[in-house]
Amino acid sequence: MDEYENFIDYQAIRARVERRLARRIAFFTHLLIFTFVSMTFIYNPFWKGTPLVEVGSVVWFILLMIHGGYWLFGETRDRAIRKEIERERKAAQMMVAYGKAKRDSFDHLREDDALIEFDAAEWDTEAKYKRG
Repeated sequence: MDEYENFIDYQAIRARVERRLARRIAFFTHLLIFTFVSMTFIYNPFWKGTPLVEVGSVVWFILLMIHGGYWLFGETRDRAIRKEIERERKAAQMMVAYGKAKRDSFDHLREDDALIEFDAAEWDTEAKYKRG
């Protein structure tokens, strides 16, 4: 067994994939039913031009757009979360590989444009004394 496989939770991944797929299938099923019912009512001479059909179609279309937005923004949100997790993972790997960033000393430019180096620990204690 590969060392990487120890960290993979296949059940959690499968659940996420199934949830995304179920959202996608639900939206397209909703779209198909909306299209079929709307076309049936629009082309049926008995219902054609009645306010109930027009208002119902508009309300249903708005609900369909909300459903579509929920699906699309859910996908976008999941993608952003995965990207942020990957960024954090890379940062953690870099931290382990190179160690924590050191800020022991820093440079400062004097008035005569000469560069002087400050020791951060000394500077902090001097600043503490100045503050009281």
